[in-house]
Amino acid sequence: MVLRRPISLGLNAALAEAIEEEVIRVVDHFRQPGRSFLMPGAHIPLHSDSMIELSHESLMRIWTRLSAWVDDEFESASMYKRLSEAAAMYQIGKTGLWRPPDLQLALNWQKKQRPTREWGQRYDEAFERAIVFLDTSRITYEAELKNQEMLQRRVLARTRATAIFLGVAFLIAILFFVFAYIQKLEADQDKLRAERSNKEAQEQRLLAEIQKNQADSLRLVTEKRAVELEAAKESVENALDLAIRERDRADAALATARLQEENARLAGQEAFLARLMADEDAEEACKSYEYSHRLYMLIKAQ
Repeated sequence: MVLRRPISLGLNAALAEAIEEEVIRVVDHFRQPGRSFLMPGAHIPLHSDSMIELSHESLMRIWTRLSAWVDDEFESASMYKRLSEAAAMYQIGKTGLWRPPDLQLALNWQKKQRPTREWGQRYDEAFERAIVFLDTSRITYEAELKNQEMLQRRVLARTRATAIFLGVAFLIAILFFVFAYIQKLEADQDKLRAERSNKEAQEQRLLAEIQKNQADSLRLVTEKRAVELEAAKESVENALDLAIRERDRADAALATARLQEENARLAGQEAFLARLMADEDAEEACKSYEYSHRLYMLIKAQ
């Protein structure tokens, strides 16, 4: 339940962090005739000890902005009381300094409400203790954050150094790996070349064996052909001897035939001569006969 609590004009000015003349102008505005929201009445002059209060409690139920102000004041006072209690407990060693989220809520409250000693003493006299507790909590937490940040920076620097070292080591390992891989490639290439050379040597050896076998085969064929040629030569020589003998026989036969032909020619010539002689003899005989016949006839005619 919200109750009216009169407050002096001087305290009101201190709470509002304003001068009394400014507060008087505001209060006069709300206690003019026809309004009378605040008391004392407009006819009473105001000074530092003047008690300012609402004219009627019903205003607290129908004044919406005032209700919001009351709720805001209640929340601010609750936070301050919590802070004061925590400061008192910390002073006797029964609790520790605040940390987030309580610390952040208290700092947000301090930034928003900007509490003063006069305002705080209305709820707890130890305002300085509460503010010192809050500042100590903030400074300690910021120091922890700074130490944590420094630690994180150290860890980060160490991590970076480790990462750089590991990176360099990894790079060196990669270089060694690449070098080993290149050496392996070269060894593989040497092995391949050796295998290729071995294969080529085997192929050359196989080719040499094939060529040797071919040479042996060719030699055998050559020897066989030589034997065949020798046999053929012998056959040719025999055939040649036979041909020579046949030629000799043919020459002898030819000579015999020629001789026979010559003999036949001579015989023909002799026969021709004989016939000529016979003809001559016959002619002479005819001539003799004719002569004898003529002679006979002559004789007979006589």
